[in-house]
Amino acid sequence: MSETIGYKKIHFNGLGRKNLNKIVMVTSLKGGVGKTTVTAGLSHALAGRGKNVIAIDMDFGVRGLDIALGMESYAAPSIVEWLEGTCELRNAALPVNEYLTFIAAPINEGGENLKTEPLNTCLLELKKHYDIVFLDMPAGGGHIFDTVSSCSAVTEALVVATHNENSLRAAQKVAGELTGKGISRIHLILNCFAPDKVREGEARPILETLFQVSVPLVGVVPYEPSADNLVHNQLLAPHDQNKICNGKRALDNIAARMCGKNIPLFKGIMKTKPRSRLF
Repeated sequence: MSETIGYKKIHFNGLGRKNLNKIVMVTSLKGGVGKTTVTAGLSHALAGRGKNVIAIDMDFGVRGLDIALGMESYAAPSIVEWLEGTCELRNAALPVNEYLTFIAAPINEGGENLKTEPLNTCLLELKKHYDIVFLDMPAGGGHIFDTVSSCSAVTEALVVATHNENSLRAAQKVAGELTGKGISRIHLILNCFAPDKVREGEARPILETLFQVSVPLVGVVPYEPSADNLVHNQLLAPHDQNKICNGKRALDNIAARMCGKNIPLFKGIMKTKPRSRLF
C-alpha cells in the first residue's frame, strides 16, 4: 500500500491484511510516549470494525492498560496466573465490549520469572480465538522485552515514538533489537506530532524523520493539549462521530490500515498541500 503526500509517497508495506490473526507488541525504549493510550485506542478501533481483539498488559507491577480501557474496577486473575495454569483463560480474560477483551498484568510481580516457552504456547492459543492480540509492553528493554520478542508467535511490532530527537533515536534502537530477534514486520507510530513545530523549524519534517529512524510509518497521531482526557473520560471507546477528537481519528486511521485499507495519512485530521513543509 502507498499513500501520496504532496509529491511524495509513504509506503505501508506488509501492514494490512484482511484476515489479521496476528500478535503485535506495542513498544518503545522511552517511557511516556503513549504506548498504553495507543494500545487502548487501536483495540477499540479494531473492535469497532468487528475484529475480535484481546489486549494484554505486559507492564508487570506498574500496569495502566486497565485504566485506559476503563477496567480498573474489575478484579480478575492476571496473565501470570493463566500462564502458571492456576486459572483458565475464561477467568483471566475480561470482556470490555462485544469484540474487545482484556487481560491484566500482575500487581506484585516484576516479570523476572516470565519464560518464553509457556508464554509462546499461550499466545499461540490466543491466536486461534482472536483476530489480533496486542501486547502493551513496559518502557525500555529488560527481561519482559527479551522474553516476549523471543516468542515465535510474535511476528509484528508497533514502535511508538514522540516527535523529538531522543524518542526517535530510541525508536531506531528498539527497531534494530526487534529485527535481531527475528521480528520482520515493524512499523512506527509518530505520536504527539505538532505541525506548528515543523513549520517553525523546531522539529524535523515527516520524511526526514523517517529517513532518520529507518522504520516504515503506519500513522501519525497529532498532539492535543487535552490528550489525557482520552483516557480519563473514556474517549477512546466508540462515541458520536461529531465529538471524536483528532487523536482518536488518527488511531481509527491506523486501525483501518491494519485491516488493509489505503487511508491518507491525515484523513479527517488536517489538510496538507503539495510540497507542504510538514514533509
